[in-house]
Amino acid sequence: MNTRDTLVTELNVLGDFKPVIPESYQGADFLMLGNLAPAVQLSVINQLTQRPKLIVLDTMNFWMDIALPELEEVISKIDVLLVNDSEARQLTAEFSLVKAAKKSLQWDLNT
Repeated sequence: MNTRDTLVTELNVLGDFKPVIPESYQGADFLMLGNLAPAVQLSVINQLTQRPKLIVLDTMNFWMDIALPELEEVISKIDVLLVNDSEARQLTAEFSLVKAAKKSLQWDLNT
């Protein structure tokens, strides 16, 4: 029950999604970056004039497979990373979840 198989990922309308952060959202305390292309997530961060107190990132194996350098850049700018068991293993190249957690705690986040 702690694994899953991605059979297909279809981006549909999100494939060309280019969010624009309105002025009324500037100064928000929290930012939750949904499971989108790392380039989109990074563009959202870069549009903010003031860094939120907490930035949370959700991602998945698809982005690790096709956009790892961009994903790593986004990870360097966040506070909390949401991944499941297999994603943690893939990101850290560690099978043991304890080792994967320890390795991820050594990453230079929020720089």
